[in-house]
Amino acid sequence: MSYRPIKLIVPLLIALGVVVFYSLSQIQDANQLQRTADARATAVQRVTDDSSKRMREALSANIAARALSLSETNSDVAILIAIEALNVLKSSDTLPHAAEHAIWQTLANGSVLALTGTGQTAPPPAGQLLSPNEQWQAAYNEYDSTVKLWDLTTGPPRSGDNFWLLTQHSQPITAVAFSPDNRWFVTGSKDDTAVLYDLSLADPTKHSIRLTGHTDDINDLAFSPDGKWLATGSNDFTLRLYPMRHSQFQEKFIVLKKSPETDYTPPFDGHSDCITAVAFSPNSNWLASASLDGTVRMWSLPDDPRYNPVVLDAPKTFVNHLAFSPEGRWLTAIDVNNQSYVWSLSPAELKTYACIAVGRNLSQTEWALHLPELRYNETCTTE
Repeated sequence: MSYRPIKLIVPLLIALGVVVFYSLSQIQDANQLQRTADARATAVQRVTDDSSKRMREALSANIAARALSLSETNSDVAILIAIEALNVLKSSDTLPHAAEHAIWQTLANGSVLALTGTGQTAPPPAGQLLSPNEQWQAAYNEYDSTVKLWDLTTGPPRSGDNFWLLTQHSQPITAVAFSPDNRWFVTGSKDDTAVLYDLSLADPTKHSIRLTGHTDDINDLAFSPDGKWLATGSNDFTLRLYPMRHSQFQEKFIVLKKSPETDYTPPFDGHSDCITAVAFSPNSNWLASASLDGTVRMWSLPDDPRYNPVVLDAPKTFVNHLAFSPEGRWLTAIDVNNQSYVWSLSPAELKTYACIAVGRNLSQTEWALHLPELRYNETCTTE
């Protein structure tokens, strides 16, 4: 009897056993990986379902950052991921500022509405406004370099001598504003400067602070509603932010501009043409600016505002007015032809606009790649 077949069979059986064992091990490992992934998704989903508000908000901010990183290369996927940054939150949760920034950058351009105006440019009226406490009234004319300032507590405005005449500018006035706390009155001018007057003094004309640094006309200026910031926008393509609650605010300003990357600094994504209008959001978290470069930019004040502004496509014509709605739901731009452009800033409305624009959901492959910690949902049909 020959043992040769047996000698051949034994190694084959051993090899087969090794293959079977390896295959079973691989199956077991794959199953374990799947169980781990399922457990992780379940754990994260549990965070989105339970009362852990802080965890949900952190997750929302993280997902929004992923959307922002894809916005230049895969806009449809970025939009759908941004919506998921909203979907993980409950209605009672606060939208994190970081998520808000990414969501607006990703979604807001799809929500712009153009409202036809008269098509005619109204003649520029003389500027006139009241202080928040209704104590002061200011009036100026765009062809004059002076401002009249009335203290209404001494009686109604007259053409007599009960006003202060502010004469610090050498060129016509372009914009004026009162601070929310009624302490400061500021004027901007074609002489490239802004001048602050302290209304807490018996004679505001006796003490003024000149803010220099712009190299061309100042076109607009505004105080933030919380009184922390004064913004000025100029024909020199820059904005300046002054921290009004800093004792040396005139030296501690921030310049918002366009500049290339260097060995020491990253690039700043500022305007590339004249700044024409500025406005602060009601919560003072955002400064909006319009420019002849055809964009509106929103600068994040809780962060370093020089970096990564939200860029909205604006009309190519001259925008001469920007305004947020009182609740911050809308941002409006008005051009020289009296036509309005309105962006929705409401997360719920942005979701609706975005889903209509994209017209699809994430595939399961896209979901697994970008949102592996969450169970799959159809983004645009999720309630």
